Amino acid sequence: ETPKNKKKPHPYGLLKIAQTLGANLRYLYAGDLPDDILAAKAASKKIKIRSLGFLAAAIQPAEMKRALKQAGADFLCARTSELIRLLA
Repeated sequence: ETPKNKKKPHPYGLLKIAQTLGANLRYLYAGDLPDDILAAKAASKKIKIRSLGFLAAAIQPAEMKRALKQAGADFLCARTSELIRLLA
C-alpha cells in the first residue's frame, strides 16, 4: 500500500513498479492529469521513463492539453489510435 505522504505526484508508485520489473528497462507512463506527468518527471531522475498526457477523457481538452504541456509531458495523445501508433 502506498504511504499517504507518497501519493502522486510523488514517484513512489512508479519507482516501486520499476524495482519489481527492472530498473534498466525503459518506461512510458500515460496519465490524464498533470500530477501523473509530474510523477513521471520525478521518477525520471532514477529510471528511464517518459510521460504521455492522454486527453481522451478530458472534459475541457484544450485546457487539459495546456496543463499537461505545462507539467512537462513528453507526448500528448487525444485518441487511443494515437497511443497505439506511438507505441508501435
